[in-house]
Amino acid sequence: MASEKTLKANKKNAQLSTGPATVEGKAVVRYNAVKHGLRAEHLLLPDEDKDELAALREGLYADLEPCGVLQFTLFNLILAKLWRLQRVSRIETAQLRFHWDNGFLREGVGYAMECALNTSKLSDYEHGLENSLYKSIAQYQLLKFSDAANSNGFVRE
Repeated sequence: MASEKTLKANKKNAQLSTGPATVEGKAVVRYNAVKHGLRAEHLLLPDEDKDELAALREGLYADLEPCGVLQFTLFNLILAKLWRLQRVSRIETAQLRFHWDNGFLREGVGYAMECALNTSKLSDYEHGLENSLYKSIAQYQLLKFSDAANSNGFVRE
C-alpha cells in the first residue's frame, strides 16, 4: 500500500497531467492507442488510401443500390466490414514481410510459434468480421427483397 505522502504526490501530479490542450496536440495523439485498427472508431486510418476506400464505396454502391435509411445503414455496415477485412489482409502481409525480411521466420520453431499466436489473434478478428459481414449482407438482401415485394403490390397478411 502506498504511503499517504505518495498518494498526495500522485494526486497533485495527476492534476498537471490532463493531456493535450490544443487542437494540434489532440490531433497528434488521436491514434496513439491504435494497434491494428480493426476496432477503430474511424474507418479510415491515417496511413490508408482514401481514394481506395472511395473506390470500394462507389463499387459497393453500384452493386447494392441502397435507398432508404435502413438500406443505407446496412450499406455503411457492409462497407466498413469489407474495408476492415481488407485491412486484415494488409496487416497479415506486412507482418509476414517484416518477419521474413528480418530473418525471424528462419530462426526456428519457437519464434514461428510466437508468429502463429499473433496470426491466430488476427484470424479471430477476421473470423468475427466475416460472420458479421455475412449477417449484414443477408439482412440487406432480406430488406431489399421485402421492399421490392411491397413496391410490386404484394401484401403480407
